[in-house]
Amino acid sequence: MRTAQSSVHRRTGLGVVAARAALAGVLTLSACNDGGTAGGDAGSPTDRLVAALGGRDAIEATTNERITASGERFDPGESSVPGTTWLVSEFTMTATTELGADRARTELNVDVAFPRRAELAFTEVRSGGRGYVAGHDNVFAVGPTPPLAIPAARVASAEKHADLVSPLRLLRRALAEERGIRADGLAEVDGKELEVLRITLAGRPDVRMFLDPASHLPVKSETTEDHPPVGDATVEAIYGDYRKVDALTLPHAVTLRVDGLDIHKEVRSKIELNVGTDADFYALLGDTSAAPHDHGHAAFAQRSSEWLLSFEFMGLPIFYDIQTGTPKSAELAPGVHLLTGTTHHSLLIEMSDHVVLVERTLSAPTAWSRRRSRSPSTRWSPSSGSPIRRDGRWSST
Repeated sequence: MRTAQSSVHRRTGLGVVAARAALAGVLTLSACNDGGTAGGDAGSPTDRLVAALGGRDAIEATTNERITASGERFDPGESSVPGTTWLVSEFTMTATTELGADRARTELNVDVAFPRRAELAFTEVRSGGRGYVAGHDNVFAVGPTPPLAIPAARVASAEKHADLVSPLRLLRRALAEERGIRADGLAEVDGKELEVLRITLAGRPDVRMFLDPASHLPVKSETTEDHPPVGDATVEAIYGDYRKVDALTLPHAVTLRVDGLDIHKEVRSKIELNVGTDADFYALLGDTSAAPHDHGHAAFAQRSSEWLLSFEFMGLPIFYDIQTGTPKSAELAPGVHLLTGTTHHSLLIEMSDHVVLVERTLSAPTAWSRRRSRSPSTRWSPSSGSPIRRDGRWSST
């Protein structure tokens, strides 16, 4: 496997003092949101979580997190046996994320096993809702490509994934929002009664974080995402192998599950905090205006981030773009239409009082896009009163 290029960077320190001061106020206020005290006397689940991770001072002093890891990515949609997953790739990565700002840089090496063998190596940078990728991230491309702007869905998916696999980052985001974290009762997990925190972040489904009764460290975080073709699915991030990193205690093993099936296994060989970076470490190369921010596209990714990321780990970044594409319609016979997309096609059949759509569903936006692309002669739309009675779906395998 090739190794992505990386270099040593010096820290600018810009905004660090201001960020720490702001976070100190947030931590003090957050202690009262779930019945705790501002004094940090471990009177609430949030207090106990903050103390378990390393305490308020250590959390305030942390400006960024760098994770060096290796792992595997699986996809249940590509397996030929229901209830199982398919290994699509193995990877190594170095991911640096700022905790108090919307900036991140990930260097990924992906050994793709499906849909075709390929070795990919690329760098992805995100800043302010935009991003670019440089290197070789596409199994169908011949070699590396110049820096390219990435769509809003790819930026949003990566940001949400980075939060879910890092309790520190997730906590910092929650504490930065008014009533972003609060107590949510108790739940039994593997025979143990765990305290639960509910994290509410703007534009995302809520996340429930489960705390170990002895250590008060997060055992897992859980949310709901849309995973076509099954719809709503439970996504869990399971944390393990906690170790000291400077003054903090952080997980060095993370497993992601969708409806109980493992889709992502990650082992961290190193976690570094307060890493020095120079002024252009997060600079956006190339013409990012080529992929203007699409709020609808980003909102879809917030609901389906892990489903979209699976395609990136397969070396298929095109799947970020086709979710908002416009398919073409061809009438094969009276009332029978072939809807062609970028990769998969659908068949639509008009009945007397409804229509039948036969498809390999890629996502809800894609499906609705195809339903709206009907031939003008039939004048059917989702609001026209002609319901879809049957929606046939199957795996592309």
